[in-house]
Amino acid sequence: MPQELTQQAYEPKTRPNCPFYGFAPVLKAFLDTRKNQCGLLSMIKGIHTPCTLEWEGKEVNFDDCVHCNNVPNPEALKCILQHHKVYPRELWPEGAKTWSGISFPEWYDLSMNGD
Repeated sequence: MPQELTQQAYEPKTRPNCPFYGFAPVLKAFLDTRKNQCGLLSMIKGIHTPCTLEWEGKEVNFDDCVHCNNVPNPEALKCILQHHKVYPRELWPEGAKTWSGISFPEWYDLSMNGD
């Protein structure tokens, strides 16, 4: 894990257990919206798409999401999105005007495993 990530105060409980929740897809990036948007379904459909689990009144959890997590192996999603960057607000360096973000596989590991 890059050193700058270990220095940031990342709290996995600040978001639901889903690497796509609260992000909008823009080109090969996921920008933090702090809303209920599903970044993956929004990317697939090409329009803003809210989290379907939340709409169904269920707890947001990527492991339980049949709408997005229907690939037999989560490594396949990591492979597909390996070149995407994610820009979560809680990791944005304090005082920085710009930031290069983190890779999707790094974000997946942080958001799903907290490590």
